[in-house]
Amino acid sequence: MGFASYLAKRAVERLILLLIFTAFVWMLVLGIPQLLGINPAYHFLNPSEFIHSKNPELAEQLAIQSIDRGLGLCYPLEVQFFIYFIHMLTLNLGVCPVNHQSVAVCLLSALPFTVILTIPPVLFQTLASIYLGSIAAIKRNTKTDVAIMSYFIIDYNLPIFVVTLFLWFLFAVVLKIYPISVYNEVHDWTNIVTDLKVFWLPWLILTFIYGFSNRGILMRNAMIENLDSDFIKYERLAGLREKIVRAHARRVSIIPVIVRTAIDLAFAISGDFFIEVYFGIPGLGYKLFYAALSDEIMIVLGSTFVLTLYAIILLYFVDLVEFIIDPRARRSVK
Repeated sequence: MGFASYLAKRAVERLILLLIFTAFVWMLVLGIPQLLGINPAYHFLNPSEFIHSKNPELAEQLAIQSIDRGLGLCYPLEVQFFIYFIHMLTLNLGVCPVNHQSVAVCLLSALPFTVILTIPPVLFQTLASIYLGSIAAIKRNTKTDVAIMSYFIIDYNLPIFVVTLFLWFLFAVVLKIYPISVYNEVHDWTNIVTDLKVFWLPWLILTFIYGFSNRGILMRNAMIENLDSDFIKYERLAGLREKIVRAHARRVSIIPVIVRTAIDLAFAISGDFFIEVYFGIPGLGYKLFYAALSDEIMIVLGSTFVLTLYAIILLYFVDLVEFIIDPRARRSVK
């Protein structure tokens, strides 16, 4: 099986996974209520819309009929699911009942803030964890290894919410070098000066507290295992320089780190809601948090599919990277 066949097989597997998850969400929100005799259209309504109507009951009934047509609730269940799945794939995620804005537009407007907030810390974490983890593995059982692992273990066990609160209180309240809330300062995400003013403290917290130690420990353990593996021993017996041998071990050892980074990115892009809500950054986490509190089902439902699609694309990317980096993966598909 060649590279193209490998990619095609993985693509089919990921598509099936997306289909299964979408079917599960659809059954949970739309399918099961109908089987129980409940019209799920009522979950997508905002009753406050009809209070000032001349005929609130008629207005509500017309809105329900509109939702029924939009979601295809008048068709058999299997046809409904097909319509729903096509709508999700085409990002036809519906309309928010509160402001009558497209859910896709609402999510896309929040996405840049989450990307700016999460991507730089994740990239720096990954590079730093690969470097520190490999150093700890090469110098295992030395003072350097003990120092690095001590940092990883302390970082892993830190109560992140307490530390975040402490740092916010220190810089915003005591030192007064950070705003109490940045909600009114980040609507123009293209302003680099504003971005640096707003994001430097969340970047600091996300970089050194959220998830950094996991990848470092993974890198160290994987590299120790690979340094003791047979293929590394064969390379040493063949007379390769230790620098080259370590580079080969490092190359194979970063695979679990990349997988973990992809998983962290899947969670990160959904919005580090605690950071976003706490600091007032209007990203995806902020939107989802208040959508859930306000029962804005269309936003929650649409974002669930988008984030699932994003996570599956990341997993597919990891499959590709593993095939390129790891010669054992290439041999396994021949």
